[in-house]
Amino acid sequence: MTLAESIELLRSKLTKLSDLNQVLKFDCGTDGVVVIDGKCNPPAVGTDNRDDVDVTVTLSAENFSKVVDGSLNPGIAFVMGKIKVKGDKAGLMKMQKVL
Repeated sequence: MTLAESIELLRSKLTKLSDLNQVLKFDCGTDGVVVIDGKCNPPAVGTDNRDDVDVTVTLSAENFSKVVDGSLNPGIAFVMGKIKVKGDKAGLMKMQKVL
């Protein structure tokens, strides 16, 4: 799955999430970034790099796609070092409802 396809799948899943109240950035390195603005309802998803985020998740584009499609558990990926998190993790906990 391409990054663009993963973003579209994520957008469809986020319609079920209304209480995020944070801005999350998924940094996929040279492949780009995905920013979820959970302060909007429904949350907005974009690819513009922003600095006003509450949490930054660093991972490969491949692992981002796997997390979004459900084939990689984000908690296990974090423990295995495939995902690095910087900032307030509360929004990520809320995201577990849809990932």
